[in-house]
Amino acid sequence: MTKLERIDADIQKAKTKVLEFQNKVKELEQQKTVEENALIVQMVRKVRLTPDELERFLQRHKHTLTNPTKTPPVMAATYNERKEQTNEDTSQA
Repeated sequence: MTKLERIDADIQKAKTKVLEFQNKVKELEQQKTVEENALIVQMVRKVRLTPDELERFLQRHKHTLTNPTKTPPVMAATYNERKEQTNEDTSQA
């Protein structure tokens, strides 16, 4: 076997390994997606949201989910709204 033939053989081996690793990466990414989806479902079930409630929540918080820098003021506003509602409820009772 000449040096050129050995180099060609090494190239073919490397290409085979690259394909194997690409397939492995694809498989691992699919597994990761499945696990992430399971985790999301678990979190939603933990707070006992119905599909409609989840959709409304996501629509209401869409801008904060895509722009995390705006999350704290929105969360503070939500907290203040709840606090005001609680105060109103207790003062009416």
